Amino acid sequence: MNYRGPVLNRFLLFLTLALCISVTANVSAQTKNLREIRRAAEDKYLSGSSKKTERRSGDYVQRTGDTVDADLVVTDGNVEINGMVRGTVIVIDGDLEVGRRGEIRGDAIVISGNIIRRTGSVIVGDEIQTSWRSLVRRGERVDIRTRYTSRRSRSRDWDFGDFDFYDETGIDEDFIFRYNRVEGLFLGARLRNDRWYDPNYLLNVYGEVGYGFKSDAWRYLAGIERNFFYENGFSLGFKVYDLTDTDDEWRIHGDENTLSAILLKEDFRDYYRRQGYSIYFEQRIEDLVKLNFEYRVDLHETMRNETNWSLFGGDKTFSLNPPVTEGDMKSIYANISLDTRDYYRSRKQGWIINLNAEMSSPDLGDDNDFNFERYIFEVKRYQPLSRFENLNMRLMAGSSRNALPIQRQFYLGGLSSLRAFRHKEFCGTSMLLGNVEYTFDPSRVLVGPPNWFLEDFNMILFFDIGAVSNFKMDDFSDFFDSDNSDLFKHNVGVGLSTHDEGFRVNFAWRTDVKGEEVRVTVRLKHAF
Repeated sequence: MNYRGPVLNRFLLFLTLALCISVTANVSAQTKNLREIRRAAEDKYLSGSSKKTERRSGDYVQRTGDTVDADLVVTDGNVEINGMVRGTVIVIDGDLEVGRRGEIRGDAIVISGNIIRRTGSVIVGDEIQTSWRSLVRRGERVDIRTRYTSRRSRSRDWDFGDFDFYDETGIDEDFIFRYNRVEGLFLGARLRNDRWYDPNYLLNVYGEVGYGFKSDAWRYLAGIERNFFYENGFSLGFKVYDLTDTDDEWRIHGDENTLSAILLKEDFRDYYRRQGYSIYFEQRIEDLVKLNFEYRVDLHETMRNETNWSLFGGDKTFSLNPPVTEGDMKSIYANISLDTRDYYRSRKQGWIINLNAEMSSPDLGDDNDFNFERYIFEVKRYQPLSRFENLNMRLMAGSSRNALPIQRQFYLGGLSSLRAFRHKEFCGTSMLLGNVEYTFDPSRVLVGPPNWFLEDFNMILFFDIGAVSNFKMDDFSDFFDSDNSDLFKHNVGVGLSTHDEGFRVNFAWRTDVKGEEVRVTVRLKHAF
């Protein structure tokens, strides 16, 4: 299955140019309509509010001591809050500044602008900064002709063994930019699959294509999808692809890994080439439950390091990208997920439950080189304890039958797993992982000097525990045998993060042994 050749290269070059032209045309065709954006924002953020809505246009400055007993919506201007607003504040195409004596009793939402908080300001609800395109392209589509709206057009959590080619770094969401040790610089373009379940848009054609400059290789994905039903949308699709794949998307986000590779010469993902095609269906139920089922015909191949460049890596070298179990893989992949979070409020409250299964067997084809089953169960709970505290928990369990290929084995240690241990220090065919984080705003919870210098940060106390073994699925209960207690590794830690979790420093140390040094990590995303 070697698809390389001058004809294919010329075709992919043409396809890239065509996608770039199409994307540019689509983006330029989308101009701001502030009236429609305001309507969409109010539908999305104020639909459950019992308060009246006060609308303004242009700059607005609230005087100290004044009170607005309503939801406040301001378009095309900057807003300064110096008194109290007993509702939600939405600013469209402008900045929101909350002064030292300013207090917003609801959410603070800025669309195409920034939130600026002065010392002493209070925002009781959520702080949300987003783009006007998020209202008309992804989370909610506004159609002037039909006034049709659809929530969660493409909400997605981490899926094991199913690399999300749509989740990678982009200059904006239609262009791809990433850097890693097996491709070097990778540039591409995409046409996104926005599932709206609109009767006027039943058939979606989507895809993307890009080029790795050090690997001298094209990567592409092309798919077509038929959507059914207005409510509880059902999709049936086919896609063909040649991807640089990874099983580490749950460990570190694509843009964070790209920055790490460019700046520090640290690449925390392992890669392999996966080319082939798949047939799939997806069923959504009440915007809470999603069921995926997919039949794949793939070729898995090892990828090797192609670059050792970074800006500040010095004499370091990238770790070697490990070999994988190569061969033709025919498999059935299934995932069922439940997500009860309020979508636009991110992860502050609710449940996420995922059950993932993958099976490859000679029964799926005589030329199938693999024979295994792998199962992963994950549950996350985000629980507010007060306005300024959150308790976040995750439990993950994985097991298997028969011989797992290298690229499907379980690895713990380092980012997003056991944070006081080396990256992927433990490997096996079964695993257990638990994480607990207590996050709080020290300027609101602590009394005394800490709130003087920590007012711009959240503080996090965390605990990680996990174990990896070669137990098979029928022997999974052996994890809890007292003779195997030494399999469990654990650590505690403390972290500091910005309020939007866009920057975080973790200090973690082992509690299963003494004398180990503190391990420090810097993150641009939350761990789970």
